[in-house]
Amino acid sequence: MSASLLAVELVAIALHEVFNLVDTVQGLKNRQASLSNQLTEMTAHHILLDDIRVALDDSLLRNEYAREVTSHTRRVSALGEGHFEVEMRDIIPLSLEVIHSLREAGFATVLVGETSWIFKSPLGQSYLEACYDAAARIESFVRLFITGASDQITPRMYDLIEEHHDNGVSVFAITEETIREHNLPVVDFGLWDRRYLMVIHPIPGEETAANLEVQVGGHQAEFYQRLSEDLTALATPWSQFKQDLCRPLNPSWSSVLPSRAGHPIPVGPSDYDVEVIWSLSSESLGGSSARVLVLGYTAKLVDFFVAKGCQVTVLDIGYYSPHYGEDPVRFIQGNWLTWRGDEEPPFDAIVGDDAINNLASWQYHLFFRNVASLLKPRGVLAMRAHCQYEPLEGLPTFEETFSALRDAEEKGTLNKQFVYVKTWPMFLSADFYDARSQTFDMREWDRRVSELGTTHSALKLGYPLKQSCLEYTELVEYARPWFNVSGAVPVDQGYASLDERFNSLYRIVSFIESDWLLSGQAPVSTASGRQAAYKA
Repeated sequence: MSASLLAVELVAIALHEVFNLVDTVQGLKNRQASLSNQLTEMTAHHILLDDIRVALDDSLLRNEYAREVTSHTRRVSALGEGHFEVEMRDIIPLSLEVIHSLREAGFATVLVGETSWIFKSPLGQSYLEACYDAAARIESFVRLFITGASDQITPRMYDLIEEHHDNGVSVFAITEETIREHNLPVVDFGLWDRRYLMVIHPIPGEETAANLEVQVGGHQAEFYQRLSEDLTALATPWSQFKQDLCRPLNPSWSSVLPSRAGHPIPVGPSDYDVEVIWSLSSESLGGSSARVLVLGYTAKLVDFFVAKGCQVTVLDIGYYSPHYGEDPVRFIQGNWLTWRGDEEPPFDAIVGDDAINNLASWQYHLFFRNVASLLKPRGVLAMRAHCQYEPLEGLPTFEETFSALRDAEEKGTLNKQFVYVKTWPMFLSADFYDARSQTFDMREWDRRVSELGTTHSALKLGYPLKQSCLEYTELVEYARPWFNVSGAVPVDQGYASLDERFNSLYRIVSFIESDWLLSGQAPVSTASGRQAAYKA
């Protein structure tokens, strides 16, 4: 904001305050006259009440005059020092003036989930365009996104941050926890040309309401300049934050796979399970030229779809290069959340086994959004997944599970399949399940078994893995913006007799790519021109 524009702004607000004061004083005089007339009428009719006389005492009116004059004087004095407050609806026009006038540097925070709604309006898009223009014009333009937790980075916010990065803004991200650990305040503010300070004060309980405090120069600007430097030093550049955000729960999955592949069902899918996945996805396959993406290297799935004549691509965080003779299978090392494919959209169907459970719950949005972008219209995603299909009350404890397995060991009926099936429901109990991240760590079972003595090695799982497990309805809600959920089929009944409760946890879930995604209804960002494939 130029000095002349700022002066005009300050004078206008000062005059507004003065006029308000004049109106207030005149209103009080009118009120006194009106009340005096009412008192005269009451006196004439002999309705004289002591409490009315007290309420109309001149001293009370004088006190009210004094309060109003003091309040307005204080606000006008603040204007003289370059400080004022405006309502939130005026933040964008005022911010646009500031951004258009930037000459040297800009710094602003965004409280994710608090005031980020500002960017959704048409004026908000104009503000973003102005920010991107300024980033190309000035020496430094930094925006710091402050998030309460990783699960607040929704696809919409993810794309907004990406958009900033793609348009030349220096983007950083940090959690509120990290800020507080260093005894710094969590505040939403902008500091422009190291002089013009704008601090947003959200109003609790009101999603789109806040006050904007504006300060020009002075010790406040100096304090926030130091704060911006401290926060930037603690924060993570977006490229690294995004990498951390999209890192699977089990980045070393490929090293676990060889031992896992040798274990019987239900660690891997049965022949029946693979047939179900085929039947759910086959309607979207157009014959021998059909292209299928397998999420994670599950040999049984790959072999089956290759035998059906499909062109198979395996996408996994690990690297694999098995030989498939005359039926080549393409192996790609990549992340399910970010890999975009060679063409858009390349696949008729996407299948997987236990894939989504290797993601953290806050990554599910990103998973479904990205997978949908890889499917042709009406393509199918079919995968075996474990979810919570029943209340968590009454699940077995560690002690109960360990006792049952010890009995089986003594009877000579213990095997790895039985250990896996018996321990699984226990992982959803309070002792193992982290409700916040909706994950459990299978290493914890082996650790507790080790504490009871080395003679119980047969009772260990040997899977150094973390897994996520949501309620089925939650899984459906995560998928719904991009997919129509066509149903869930119980897995192979052949091993249900091992434990009926376990069978209630596993399903083969199929998703059909939603029509609305390609119907032109999705919003388009005016800043980048890219279609944002998500709902508000």
